[in-house]
Amino acid sequence: MKIKYEFDETLTDDTIIIRFHPKNPEVEQIKEKLEEVTTPPLKVYQKDREIFISALDVLFFETSGDIIYAHSAHNNYQIKMRLYEIEALNPTSYSRVSKSTIININQIYSIEKTFGAGGLIKFRDSHKEVYVSRLYYKLLKEKLKGRLHYEKK
Repeated sequence: MKIKYEFDETLTDDTIIIRFHPKNPEVEQIKEKLEEVTTPPLKVYQKDREIFISALDVLFFETSGDIIYAHSAHNNYQIKMRLYEIEALNPTSYSRVSKSTIININQIYSIEKTFGAGGLIKFRDSHKEVYVSRLYYKLLKEKLKGRLHYEKK
């Protein structure tokens, strides 16, 4: 792997472009580390406390009535954002899996195909699980291509 740096004083903001073969796991790891450094924390609420958590630690976001919750492996928090705003925070890592749920695809442990052409998503180091609807299943599979060691059947 070659690393090349180019400095451009004409740029008004910093832009990092990484070109790589989609099946290179080393570059995928570098990309994930860069996301950790550049993704700002989320402001969430638990009872009367305002808490700042890493957006990368969130397993999924879901709505319950008018309230949106951010679920980590062991906690859930209220967040004062709309689902479309959350989805825009990190479009490469977040994927909508139903009208009311967005997941962090980097936290997926497994997907079990269900009868209705959707699937049951289980997360790493957690008992929590969510369903991907039939409508969003194909989109999720596309996002997973190249990100995980995914094989097409």
